[in-house]
Amino acid sequence: MLENLKDFQAAMTAVQPPAVIEEVEALPITEPLELLFYSGAGGWMTSLVLNPDGSFVGEYSDANYDTVYVCQFHGQFGNVGKLTDASWLLTMEELVLDTGHELGEQWDVTEEGYTIHYIASEPYGFDGMNWTALESGAQFILYSPKAAGHEPGTELYGAVKFQTCLHKRREFLSEDDVLGCWGLQNMETGHGFFESTDT
Repeated sequence: MLENLKDFQAAMTAVQPPAVIEEVEALPITEPLELLFYSGAGGWMTSLVLNPDGSFVGEYSDANYDTVYVCQFHGQFGNVGKLTDASWLLTMEELVLDTGHELGEQWDVTEEGYTIHYIASEPYGFDGMNWTALESGAQFILYSPKAAGHEPGTELYGAVKFQTCLHKRREFLSEDDVLGCWGLQNMETGHGFFESTDT
């Protein structure tokens, strides 16, 4: 059944003509955009600030009692291409981990008699299928709040994994059903970051 569904989605998407990418000079935002990728029930979250010039800074943390997995990072998007009026293809040109510790390194911090055990981790959300940090050339799609997904050829059609990362569930049944906030999709994993004011 699952294989039949995947075949159906692939066939429906395949009938659309290839996307025409229009190169643009800058991102379609005029001020820093705060985006979040997080668990609805657990203690992990990756926060991201995306700037109009394509630069970004982020931080991942996952707390489990007194142990915290952490990663701080920054980077740059470039080669911006407009896919539709509500979506843009971004190519990651650089990703730098700023945690200050080697991956897997562990250290303790004690404050007011309470000790927290930290472990340097990968940047969840900016990693690939192998759970390691993405390399230069990785692609993302930035969606505006007007992105739709009700039929083949619309921005979010078939982007099921991305939609499941959205905590305010939306059904895309007609052209009036739109994302309602900015979103950023990691094209390798399908994971999504969403505007922190409307997640």
